[in-house]
Amino acid sequence: MAGELSRKIGEEGERLARNFLARLGWKIAAENIDIACADPAEHEKSEKREGTHGVDFIVAYDCPLVHSTRRNILISMKNSHIDKTISQEYRVRDDLKSLDRAIACYKRSELKSEINGDSQAYTVEDSGVLIKINSDKDETESFLKSTESNSRFDFASNQEIHFIENKRFDLVDLSLKWLYDERRDGETRCFYPSTTSNYAADVAEIQGNLIPLHHVVAGPLTFRHTKNGVKEFIIFSPEEFNRTTFERLVGLANGCSNGWASHITII
Repeated sequence: MAGELSRKIGEEGERLARNFLARLGWKIAAENIDIACADPAEHEKSEKREGTHGVDFIVAYDCPLVHSTRRNILISMKNSHIDKTISQEYRVRDDLKSLDRAIACYKRSELKSEINGDSQAYTVEDSGVLIKINSDKDETESFLKSTESNSRFDFASNQEIHFIENKRFDLVDLSLKWLYDERRDGETRCFYPSTTSNYAADVAEIQGNLIPLHHVVAGPLTFRHTKNGVKEFIIFSPEEFNRTTFERLVGLANGCSNGWASHITII
């Protein structure tokens, strides 16, 4: 009975993750794969399956924020029916360590070459995302709430790993659902700010269907909506609403839109 429940919870987590990735515009390059361990002497003691590292999804895309850079993102999805985050807090470190080791071995794998074989990018950057959600409907607790769990992690892969839990997952997911419901008419695209990293004028993009990794994991989400020639700048902010926050976000919208927005919407 427990095994069947665990399987159903895992399948539900994969379904949620698959839908989430689709909304982000992230194309799944591989899923439910086992990456051969390239350093068994270092990794084998803590891996459940000898000689491999299990990964739920691998996503690959050409980054619109950094010129000629392709991103490979290894994603681990952890779903639970337990509504108390504190009961799972100790597992976060192990989940991050497992994902880190998977990235370290992926960097040296034939799978990476296969996934990026047709890319024209100068650089391929590997990173990881751990998505951990449960039944805490109030989003009042974090999986990382103790001093120990907030301590520094030493990652073998030397690549960035991001942690998305209930509150951030719901912010992104519900924001995209709101756009679908409320701005279905017209054209809505993720807005890409101009930086020194996407400087090339011949390939620079200011908007697109893909929501980049660093927009997903932190900060406000920014979109450009156009209907009948009217352009709207939309911001979804994770911050508590007050006058100071409002004024800062209006300033951000004016700066990013550079005067093209007829309307600014802050949610």
